[in-house]
Amino acid sequence: MIPVYTLIKNSIQDSKTDLTDIEKQTLVQSINTIDKNGAEIIYAIIRSYENDMGGDSTIPYNGKIQKSGIRFELESLDITLKKILLEFVRKHGEVGSN
Repeated sequence: MIPVYTLIKNSIQDSKTDLTDIEKQTLVQSINTIDKNGAEIIYAIIRSYENDMGGDSTIPYNGKIQKSGIRFELESLDITLKKILLEFVRKHGEVGSN
């Protein structure tokens, strides 16, 4: 498990309410433009979350291998995982802009 995943997961307050449309759009846009390191961390977060939930697939949540990497459909991810990823891309963007 990676520390950033644990830190963000423990800070999530509401795991029942899905992201708003604006939050979903922000998440997708951020993932589409994230650097290689950020993309690798996103995959590690997804794997860590899946392991926490008892899963063990190589490519979780029906991810598809493409030339540019693995693609996940946002709606196939759990609400809590989407919130963790949104918080990560926000924090990663803050770090990258300093």
